[in-house]
Amino acid sequence: QMLTYMFNTQYQQFQQDNKSYLQYYSLDTTKSLKKQTFGDTNAGYGYETMFLGSFTGTWYDYFMKQVEAQAVQMLIYCEEAKARGIELGEAEIAEIDASISTMEMMASLYGYSTDAYISANYGKGVKLKDVRTAMEMSSLAAKCAEVISEEVRSNITDEEIDKKYNENKK
Repeated sequence: QMLTYMFNTQYQQFQQDNKSYLQYYSLDTTKSLKKQTFGDTNAGYGYETMFLGSFTGTWYDYFMKQVEAQAVQMLIYCEEAKARGIELGEAEIAEIDASISTMEMMASLYGYSTDAYISANYGKGVKLKDVRTAMEMSSLAAKCAEVISEEVRSNITDEEIDKKYNENKK
C-alpha cells in the first residue's frame, strides 16, 4: 500500500506542478490513467513530450516508473542508514507527527475516520500506518543522503577542484 500512497502523492504533485499546462497534455484527470496513452495527440494536444520527454506507455506507466525509481532509491538510502546507524531524530519525527495530525484533523473536519480519509485521498486500501511508514522511510532516506552529501563535500578541497578544473578546462 505504500506504493499506492507514493503513486497518488506523485500524481497529485504532478497535477499541482503542471496545472497551467495540463490543458496541453493528453491527460484527462477524470479518466483512468491506465486507459490513456502518454503523448496521444488524438486525446489532447499531446505536448507532454515537449515538456516531459518521450515515453511509451500509459500515463499510469509513466507515473509508476517514477514511483518505482523513487522507491528503489529510498530503500537503498534506508539500508545505508541502517548500516551506518542513522536514525530519525526528534525534529524529523515531530514533522511527521504534524503531517499525520493534519490528516487526522482534516478527516475529522469532513466526518471521516482517518483511514477512510487517507484511503479516499491516497488510494483504496491505504491506511494511516502505510502513510506513516512511507513518511518515515522518506525522511530517513533524505537524512542519509544529506549525511553522504556532506561527507563528499567535506572531503573535497578547493585545491582538488582547481586541479581537476585546470586538467579538464574543456
